[in-house]
Amino acid sequence: MNRKILYTIGMIVGSVVGTYLLWRIPEWYFADWAAAVTANELLKLQNELRGTIVQAFGGAALLIGLFFTWRNIRATEVNLQIAQKTTASTLELTKESQITERFSRAIEQLGSEKLEVRLGGIYALERVAKDSASDHWTVMEVLTAFIRENAKWAGAKQGKESAPERNFLTFPTDIQSILTVLGRRGRGKEREDGDRQFLFLINTDLRHADFFEAHFERAYLNGAHLEDSIAIAAHFDRAQLGGAHLERANFDYTSCQGAAFEGAYLKDASLNGTNFQGATLKGTHLEGVDLSSAIGLTWLQVILAHRDDKTKLPPGVGK
Repeated sequence: MNRKILYTIGMIVGSVVGTYLLWRIPEWYFADWAAAVTANELLKLQNELRGTIVQAFGGAALLIGLFFTWRNIRATEVNLQIAQKTTASTLELTKESQITERFSRAIEQLGSEKLEVRLGGIYALERVAKDSASDHWTVMEVLTAFIRENAKWAGAKQGKESAPERNFLTFPTDIQSILTVLGRRGRGKEREDGDRQFLFLINTDLRHADFFEAHFERAYLNGAHLEDSIAIAAHFDRAQLGGAHLERANFDYTSCQGAAFEGAYLKDASLNGTNFQGATLKGTHLEGVDLSSAIGLTWLQVILAHRDDKTKLPPGVGK
């Protein structure tokens, strides 16, 4: 016999017993009153008691119903919360799996011999960096490693100070694309720089590169060659540029606050409105450099730099 049949039988028996007791209890209660009141009055009293009992049981039934309703609602809420957490966990795992798959596929594309495939990998990695804050700097490290391996300073490799000539038309497209991705990493909530996170680009050949309005704060560019590069309105705050070559580079209106230029070469560089506040210029080659419109320069900064009679300093900064 299943539970449904037992429940039905129990309901029938309970209804019969309840009806019987509802009728008999008032009779028992007013049994001693039969001699004191008329039959109609006795019946009236019995019926009033029956009404009271019905109301009491009705109220109790209502409270019990409310209790079970609350318990069911609470159970539903708990189940819903569990389902939501399970769904959220599933979605998070699915997202992580998708990002891992996208990351792996992009790395494969980056190693392709075809330029268009490499470009697809570069921008796929940028998308991963934007979608996953935890993978942001991993992507940055992969991209900077690609530059270090594929844009090494040839002169350093050959033990020379020179390298094959280049112009902005022959600058490698994939390297420029990576520089563009690196340079705009500061335009979104996905970027969370830590004290140990920086762009490591030392001894790289970045001649004729385009850094327009790019964000390269705290980048390590020691010994890098940036001759003839365009870095107008860029951000190189606290960057390491020791021994870097910036000859003929255009750094107009660029922020270099707190940057370290020890031993860097700035001959014929355009530095109109460049902000050098707090920058270190010890041993920097400023021979013939026009700094007349530079911002934030003090005599204490330039006194230890290499200068000559053609070096132009801002008004108020003596030679």
